[in-house]
Amino acid sequence: MMFGLKDSFEYLECTNCGCLQIKEYPKNIGKYYPENYYSFNEVSLREVSKYQRFKNQVKFVLNPILRLTNISKLNLDGDLARLKKIGLSLSSAIHDVGCGSGHYLRRLHNYGFSSLSGSDLFIEKDSSIFGKVPIFKSGLRELNGTYDLIMLHHVFEHMPDQKETLEILKTKLNPAGVLMMRIPVLSYAWEKYGTNWVQLDAPRHYYLHTLKSAEILAKSVGLQLFKVEWDSYALQFWGSEQYLQDIPLRAANSYAESIQNSPFSKEQIELWERESQKLNEEGRGDQVVLYLRAE
Repeated sequence: MMFGLKDSFEYLECTNCGCLQIKEYPKNIGKYYPENYYSFNEVSLREVSKYQRFKNQVKFVLNPILRLTNISKLNLDGDLARLKKIGLSLSSAIHDVGCGSGHYLRRLHNYGFSSLSGSDLFIEKDSSIFGKVPIFKSGLRELNGTYDLIMLHHVFEHMPDQKETLEILKTKLNPAGVLMMRIPVLSYAWEKYGTNWVQLDAPRHYYLHTLKSAEILAKSVGLQLFKVEWDSYALQFWGSEQYLQDIPLRAANSYAESIQNSPFSKEQIELWERESQKLNEEGRGDQVVLYLRAE
């Protein structure tokens, strides 16, 4: 329903762990990733000045001290705070798998991280961000080197052969390296909306995990799930409600395309944001950040 194609696909549900898996991988999957697919069309961040980058570096390094001031503008936002919490430094080797246009890498570069790279099998050719951060047209097997952090932001659910994928990713981690995966999970929104749940996203999402299934899969390749953060937001409500009203995510009157033309008021969106935050606190949101390391 992202593009209103209304094709039907069968999924299988595991009676043990609750994972959903598409019954057959579509042979024409490229049809469902048109040129306006969002990961290749995110708004590009500009490179900040050397002075601003230095200020950002200080903010990152001294964050534990700066937080004591209770000045909100000195706090790191969610993604950067996550990297700080797992012990990364500005010189840590970080690789973003399935990076698309490199949105996250641009942000990290602007915060002073100096050893960044990305890869995406579906980009046109090798490129770079600001002439400094390489992005490779590459699959996992072709990646050289090892990393302190490998990120997959809403990528893993698109991948077939998930056990083999994790086995490969594990070999690309440094001894104390961390694999960080942001994925949708089957929880409250799935229970409420069923096949109208916006993050089901058939057929692009081959696998929809529960926490139980994700942990079973990780353990099967010798990875330990040591931390989970819930970070769902109002999309789980307004996107699913649109599908109930037969409004595709990329329709002209979708909230994703036009706030003014959407069927939802500002107050309704704010209510769903509060509900999403509550679900996150209860461990019932529809997406999580998983942190894994070798056992």
